[in-house]
Order: sequence, then structure tokens, then C-alpha cells
Amino acid sequence: MEYRFYGSDSVSRYPEPFTKEPDPLDAAFAPITDVAWNVIQHDAASVPYERFGVKHHVADRSELLFLRGYARENAHYGLGIHEANGSGYCCQEKVIPGPDPKIFEIFWEPDKTEFTDGTSAQSRANMRFEDPHGFSGSLVWNSRYIERTTAGETWTPEDAVVTGLLRRFDPSSKTLLVLRIEHLRTWIEGQIGP
Repeated sequence: MEYRFYGSDSVSRYPEPFTKEPDPLDAAFAPITDVAWNVIQHDAASVPYERFGVKHHVADRSELLFLRGYARENAHYGLGIHEANGSGYCCQEKVIPGPDPKIFEIFWEPDKTEFTDGTSAQSRANMRFEDPHGFSGSLVWNSRYIERTTAGETWTPEDAVVTGLLRRFDPSSKTLLVLRIEHLRTWIEGQIGP
């Protein structure tokens, strides 16, 4: 497997096998050493483990949940160039939970997708929102925006916490299925310790 840090054109081969768990968890990670992180100039940032929530919880069902991922339909390869356009997606949790208590669901409704004001015309023309396959593995964030502003506090991006790991798209319910953070944390801590 190979990886590339954001803001760098250098591609590196990962020297060790990934730590992975198949279904029903369906998760993997690969530690990056300080040497590997610092040897290449890049603009990437890590997500400190302290930003991972202890348990999935939204104070209000209208809370804004966010992910940034790489849908397969927005990744292209041709003439030796691999182009993977990441897209951010903000949505809300489905009110009625599904049958699996380890999962929560967020809506996927492409016909209701809107671009943010800062999205360039070129990006709008190149971005598709029809097929979410490929988003799996994306971290889902609880913005905590509604929670903070309802309490009369000023919201900042630092208030957001990771609340789950996107697993897959369920076409029958038109939702993205997300593994609750407490189950992801239990697995990670079982692999590397708390």
C-alpha cells in the first residue's frame, strides 16, 4: 500500500501491514512514524486521539454531522495521473435508529445536495453526488454546533469531535451507515492500548 500526505506530490510505500478487522467492524489503520511524517514537506494535519468522542451522542437530532471523504465517482485515473477529489458532506442523523445498536445512520439524499458558497465553478462542474461508494473509512464528526449555540456559547471548529467511522451506503434506506465511536475506540485501544 502507498500513501501521500496532503500538499505533497511524494508517494511513499507503507512498510508494514495495516492493522485491520473485517466485518462486522470493517476498519483498518496504519501508524505513521514521526520520521515518516517529518521526512517529507506537506500540509497534512493529524487528528489527535483526544478529538475522538468517548461515545456517540448528539444533544439534538438536528445537530450537524460532517465527513470528508473520497467517493469513487470523483476519483479518476488516466495517462498516469490519479485524481482523487475529496468532498465534504454535512448532514443529520436519521431520527429512527436501525436494527444494529453499533451503527447510526445519516441521510444521503443527492438530489438535495447544495454546494457551499466558496466552492469554485470548476469544482462544482467536476463533483458528482450520485454514488457514495468510496466514502467508507471516513471519519464522521459531530460538529456540536447546535449544542454550543443553543447553550448561548460561541461555536468554533475545535468544538467538533469524531463520533463515528463511515462503513457503507444502504440503498434501501438511502442512508450512510456509521460505526459508533465507542465501538471504534474499543477496537483501537485493544490493538494499541488506551
